[in-house]
Amino acid sequence: AALSTDAVAAAVMGFDARAPHYTAPFETRENHFLIAEQAGGAMHAMQMAADYARTRFQFGRAIGSFQAVKHMCAEVFAEVEPVRSLMWYAAFAWDERQADAPAMAALLKSHATEVATEAVTTCVQVYGGMGFTWECDVHIWFKRAMFDRLWLGAPELHRERFAALEGW
Repeated sequence: AALSTDAVAAAVMGFDARAPHYTAPFETRENHFLIAEQAGGAMHAMQMAADYARTRFQFGRAIGSFQAVKHMCAEVFAEVEPVRSLMWYAAFAWDERQADAPAMAALLKSHATEVATEAVTTCVQVYGGMGFTWECDVHIWFKRAMFDRLWLGAPELHRERFAALEGW
């Protein structure tokens, strides 16, 4: 049996990053929701890691007192906090119908995805082997960040879209 789709009507779904004239309002709006989820998830994962580091004792002291763990938590905070600020600007740009709203949504989706992925990965590392077990909720945030990474397009696609929207 042979299957042919030559005479079948079809519509393109999604967006083409190489077509700067096409800025899908649905995808831009949905990106804002996803960015907010990623920023909140990254902040929550960071808070979980910091709380765990304060309460988990090893070698007679809290693991949060070790310099390596302190630096891991501080680096995640330094990455997550600017994403929250950028998220608020992107939401403002969308709400006020500014010209840079689609470009900001694309750029921030790619950046927030990278930061959220790094934040939950660091959280799992702070928890150690416990982070991948069902006994704590870190694995839920990790899986959600990995899902969000690809939902509505991978970071690379959004960087291409941003470049096309900016005429690069």
